[in-house]
Amino acid sequence: MNPSTGASVDLHDATLINLKFNWKFGTVEIEFRSSRGPQVLIAKGLTSLKCERSFPWGPSCSVNSVEAMEQDSCVFVSLEMQSGDVIALSCESFTVADKAPITD
Repeated sequence: MNPSTGASVDLHDATLINLKFNWKFGTVEIEFRSSRGPQVLIAKGLTSLKCERSFPWGPSCSVNSVEAMEQDSCVFVSLEMQSGDVIALSCESFTVADKAPITD
């Protein structure tokens, strides 16, 4: 999947498992377990990453919504967690794809 301008990515109720940030290469991989199986959001050309974890609505590892918007050759991605926290990133591109099974 290659989301486009104003795209909504269906990860509602997916469980966030892991977030990996590679500083040197400017990439981030966010792994989820969803009803469709393991999924991964991969962002490339990362210029900004903000990761809140204060649980304003109470603890949760589940995704509420994911929104993506493109502006001036930059993609802004916002993952709202069911805890009320937001993971926000700016990048050149991102994809969401199936992933090999996640082991805890």
